[in-house]
Order: sequence, then structure tokens, then C-alpha cells
Amino acid sequence: MQGTPPPLARLSSRLGVPAFQYNIYGTTSEFLMEVDAGGRVELSGCVGHDVTLLESEREDLVRWLG
Repeated sequence: MQGTPPPLARLSSRLGVPAFQYNIYGTTSEFLMEVDAGGRVELSGCVGHDVTLLESEREDLVRWLG
């Protein structure tokens, strides 16, 4: 991941604990950010009923969340 880590990753790393953020957009889209105690981030979600790992959108999401 390039750039500044998302705020949740910085907080998780500083406290030394894992964390997650779960967002629901409208009625069909979901977004999950998981962070381990070291600040490493995994992003996943689904749009509609298709579960999709958001790898292709990772950089955009990281910039938006950071």
C-alpha cells in the first residue's frame, strides 16, 4: 500500500490491537476494512449480490479513506 495508512490502521498499530470498520452503502453495497495489530490492512466488500475482493480499487479506496 502506498501513501499514508488509513486512520484506522494508524490507531490500531499505535494501540497494538486489531480492528475493523464495516460500512453499508444504500441497501446493496458493503465495505469491510480489517486491520491487524501491526497496522496491515485488508479491504473487501460486495456490490449488489456479487462478493468481490476490491483489489482493483484498493489504491483509490486507500486514498479516499486515508
